[in-house]
Amino acid sequence: MANYWKTYQKVKSFYFSLKKLNCPALNNQEIIFNQKGFRHLLRKHKGKRYIADQIRRFKLIFHIPEAISNSIMQDYEKKQYNNKENHFWT
Repeated sequence: MANYWKTYQKVKSFYFSLKKLNCPALNNQEIIFNQKGFRHLLRKHKGKRYIADQIRRFKLIFHIPEAISNSIMQDYEKKQYNNKENHFWT
């Protein structure tokens, strides 16, 4: 578990160092890296994610800048869900 916390601190530091990135797929809209987004790595709407899932997500964090800067939009949809308009990009 000590290794988990060491990784957690490294990932948290990297994540918040990103602050914001422009996304070409979204017309260079800013993607903001804040506490809400970081918490989503650790939790889902009903509680904590499994540790294995968190670690998998931690490993992917370091690919964020490259993935966003090389992104292109393939498809976009708007759907109604629970009386809210939701946007989906692929």
